[in-house]
Amino acid sequence: MNTEYIINKSEIKGNEEEEDEDDDDDTKLELKVWGKAEESLSVSAGFVFFNTEIFYMAFLAGIKGLLGSGEIGFALTINFNKGDIIVDKFYIYKSFYISLFLKIEIKIETPFINFNFEIYIFNVPLFGIKNEHHDIIKKILGKMIYEEFISNNKAQLP
Repeated sequence: MNTEYIINKSEIKGNEEEEDEDDDDDTKLELKVWGKAEESLSVSAGFVFFNTEIFYMAFLAGIKGLLGSGEIGFALTINFNKGDIIVDKFYIYKSFYISLFLKIEIKIETPFINFNFEIYIFNVPLFGIKNEHHDIIKKILGKMIYEEFISNNKAQLP
């Protein structure tokens, strides 16, 4: 009997919240290893109202965002209460998450305190491209141990 299930994460998004509520009290071992790289963008221009040694105030307009980001990884979850092992191999690509903004920036710098404050008048996200893929493999722990035990006993028979 096959104990391996490959599930596309996009197919089970509706059930994630229900599963997370049930798993809160379970005893689990979770391991996640991933690598991530990203390149961001920020360009602004504007008018400076005050620029002294203590007080700075400017009205700025610009573009900020993420030009590209990539993440690849592996997650292992062993749920001892339910007796299952879940392996998730994934990659996530994001590109062109850019937004336009208009803001007021205030800085106060004294020998005792440095204070930065930004008031966004508007911050409008333009667009973004995201590609996320998960290969989820779920195995039942009890069946795996039983199959391993049977295969080891068969190997020892004359």
